Amino acid sequence: MASQTIGTVTPVEAAHPYDIMLGSMTYGGLSFMGLDLSVKYQMLENMWLTANYSYISKNYYDDIDGKGSFSLNVPQNKGSLSIQYVEPNTAIRSSVRYRYTDGYRVEAGIYRGELKPYGIVDFAISSPLSFMPIRTSVVFSVENVLNHKHIEFVNTGYIERLIKGSFNFSI
Repeated sequence: MASQTIGTVTPVEAAHPYDIMLGSMTYGGLSFMGLDLSVKYQMLENMWLTANYSYISKNYYDDIDGKGSFSLNVPQNKGSLSIQYVEPNTAIRSSVRYRYTDGYRVEAGIYRGELKPYGIVDFAISSPLSFMPIRTSVVFSVENVLNHKHIEFVNTGYIERLIKGSFNFSI
């Protein structure tokens, strides 16, 4: 593994002379290909199926120009599949989505480690508030409905279920 360059800068005028500046190495050229796909299919008059997929041919390099390893800090594969429904009389919208992310190696300065793959299910529902003078809706969503404990970046805590509510308006 390559070493990280660390230098300290302490000008006389510095407000905080003990701060440490971290720098990253500059690498030569990288070669990779990627693909992003998105498909939306209308299953019924008020129901849609949506699929998204992203692929990158190489997300980690063992050695570049003799300077050591390098990670793009992205998964090689990730995607989602969702179903959306709009109730025609009330315009209430609902959706259920499954998201999958491959595991991958992270090397971002002092943050280094392996992320495990994970898949989670999300749910959302929104309703217009027709009695309001401007276009307004109330939204309720649950991310990670099944409460799958996972980490989305190294050196951070576990992410569990997230329940959110909001009022949205357009003027």
